[in-house]
Amino acid sequence: MDTNLDLAEKLRLIGVYYQILGDQWRSKTFLTAASKIEKFPELILSGAQAQKIKGIGPSVATQIDQLLESGTSDRLEELEAQAQDWKASMDLLLGVYGIGPVQARKFIEAGVTTLEDLSRQKLTKAQELGLDFYHDLQERIPREEIDQLKQLLQQAWAPFETEWEIVGSYRRRKPDSGDIDVLIKQKPSLRLSDLVDALYQVPSGNLLNEPLVVGDLAEGKKKYMGIIQYGDHPARRLDLLLVPEQEWPFALVYFTGSKEFNVQMRNKALALGMTLNEHRLADSKTGEPARLMDLDTGEPFTIRDEQDLFDALDMDYLEPWER
Repeated sequence: MDTNLDLAEKLRLIGVYYQILGDQWRSKTFLTAASKIEKFPELILSGAQAQKIKGIGPSVATQIDQLLESGTSDRLEELEAQAQDWKASMDLLLGVYGIGPVQARKFIEAGVTTLEDLSRQKLTKAQELGLDFYHDLQERIPREEIDQLKQLLQQAWAPFETEWEIVGSYRRRKPDSGDIDVLIKQKPSLRLSDLVDALYQVPSGNLLNEPLVVGDLAEGKKKYMGIIQYGDHPARRLDLLLVPEQEWPFALVYFTGSKEFNVQMRNKALALGMTLNEHRLADSKTGEPARLMDLDTGEPFTIRDEQDLFDALDMDYLEPWER
């Protein structure tokens, strides 16, 4: 769900490859940049923007531009070629939930090159789940399967009377999705743990009639990540995010995507002297919430839904499947 996290992992991978090849100075440069990008509160849209962060120079900024444009960079591809003996094992281990580039390198140095090798290592419970369902979680999820899951969610969460949406590729009406991302609008009495508990009461529909939820990967007050399995379908990733009501329009647009459309909206906001992220629209100079005015009435303008956000940016409204 988080572009900065994705970007940070790519930079971290570059740093790890430098580590493998013995260039500790460049390794530290990219690992440090990854850590800074991961913690940066605004969405990184360009290398120039990233260079404003202390410690990120032009070399890293160039790689950031390439990574944002294509998902890879000439430096990453060059390093992968030089560390060819490591690449297959690195790709395999990075596909296991909870294993990042740094830990993958440590496993490889310990002689882990296959999933069978990995099964003999000491893993966290989340990593064990990621390993157990490794092959299932590599598969795309057909839209029709998510339609079935949506009906189960509606039944399980009906007593909570809260608004929620399955976002990402599904909301854009794509034929399949990588995982299932659900936004849930916060209410005063609503706890994410109660919604998760309700899912544990949903039968999976398999022969043993086990719970829909196979296991938890991570759970906090606002975000939950788990693995579910319905009927004879493969196991799937399910991510839940509890969103404050005032942030709902921004989160809905952001997590619906597409990535290219999100960049377009953020660039339009910047052109108007504002910044846009999944939380709010802010004044780019002060960082305070943008003060908007209704041009017809002269009254303060509040963003209550997606249409309002498009209006605030002077953009024609596009349906999710048009983005």
